[in-house]
Amino acid sequence: MLRIMKSRITGRSGFTLSETLMAILILLMVTSIVAAGIPVAANAYSKVVMASNAQLLLSTTMTNLRDELATATNIEVVKNDDDVKIRYKNDKGGDSEIFQITLASEDENKLGVYVKEVSGTQKHTYLLVSDRAATENLYLTYEIDGYDGGGVIKFSSLKVKKIETGEDRVITEIENFEIRVLTVK
Repeated sequence: MLRIMKSRITGRSGFTLSETLMAILILLMVTSIVAAGIPVAANAYSKVVMASNAQLLLSTTMTNLRDELATATNIEVVKNDDDVKIRYKNDKGGDSEIFQITLASEDENKLGVYVKEVSGTQKHTYLLVSDRAATENLYLTYEIDGYDGGGVIKFSSLKVKKIETGEDRVITEIENFEIRVLTVK
């Protein structure tokens, strides 16, 4: 019995060179398959995150437009060539204007929908939604069918676009969006 145990302890059996090389080859194949899938998964993840951010930006814009225009008075939709502005008196009695920047210029390099408030001699212009969207290369555009004077502003579309070389790509869009104005004067 002691002889059998001693022979097993001191025995030099193990993997042969061909078995070791085959194991390394299999390990390399599995590693290359996993490594090839990582960029695909990362790309899919970034697309899902961008679509989610675009949807959040769109819903936030719709909410902010409703908040801004629901209590507005003296609403006027002004169309000039490709530019459409909404002028109104805000709930504080000051003059306000909603406009969009769709082409980057030297003076204003941030694309999106802006609100300009004029109260006495003070002018304040700000993005309708947070500035974070501009850092993610997403921006908003709108098209307006018009204002009927009876309390409904009709948007034919709100779009979230991604800044790309060449032509900007629409990420998400909502069509036929209406805002009902609570105080019509």
